[in-house]
Amino acid sequence: MPDSVSQWFRIYQFPGGRREFALSQLARLAEQQEWTELAQHAQAAVEHEQQLRDMQRTLVAARSRGADPRLSELDPAIDRTIGSIFRIAGESATTLAGTEDGERARVLLERVFPEGAVAITSMSYVEQSREVHSILGLLQGELSEQVAALGLGAFVSRLATLNAEFSEALDADPSPEVTRDQVRAAKATGQLNLVGALAMILGRHWRSTDEDVEARRTLLRPITTQNEAIRSYLRQRRSVQDVDPTTGQVQGGDEEEGEGEGQAPPVPSVPDEDEAAPT
Repeated sequence: MPDSVSQWFRIYQFPGGRREFALSQLARLAEQQEWTELAQHAQAAVEHEQQLRDMQRTLVAARSRGADPRLSELDPAIDRTIGSIFRIAGESATTLAGTEDGERARVLLERVFPEGAVAITSMSYVEQSREVHSILGLLQGELSEQVAALGLGAFVSRLATLNAEFSEALDADPSPEVTRDQVRAAKATGQLNLVGALAMILGRHWRSTDEDVEARRTLLRPITTQNEAIRSYLRQRRSVQDVDPTTGQVQGGDEEEGEGEGQAPPVPSVPDEDEAAPT
């Protein structure tokens, strides 16, 4: 997320349960302080985590039913191919700006990727297959001149082959209601919600006065407590265990639907009060 507010804050990647527990505590604190905007943000973030948990359960259930393995193999390949087309067109539009090929690239991006590549790759299997079919209609038809000029022909052909196989697998097994891409995108949104709460708190209580320092410590405590727990796990070279989102009790082990959670990226934590606040 190069343009995300997350780049300005130093905080570990929270597993879902820890994130939800911290946000639910923050929502109560904000209500007690009659900070309506923060309370509403935190509560909406909690509801997002609950929806994410349902998505994860649906994904696990689909796997247990024995979904066609071709879907999980083809989906990343389609995502990479879409990403390559988007990246090459984007670099061409920037590098060749002011030229005919730069204009061709700009038009292709505008027509095929108005909301970026992730908007496509994060769709459900069925939605993505339909969207790629529509995109191929443009790339192989109206925008074929742009494709040829930008050297994208091999990528478009590859995308067509992959999507045909993907559609065939979907017809054989229409069970996936939630995809890994959707879960991954929802997790990213959950972390951004957490960072958004940090931004709101530091935006209001940024001064070094006793009042702001105390308010900052109180409101940040639910988040810093979980952040320090994660730091402790990593210092001991242990996998980060998630917690029950209601009680905060450590769970016995990582659930399958966590898929990668519990592994925090090697970035610093929320700054202590003795450190300079992010600016």
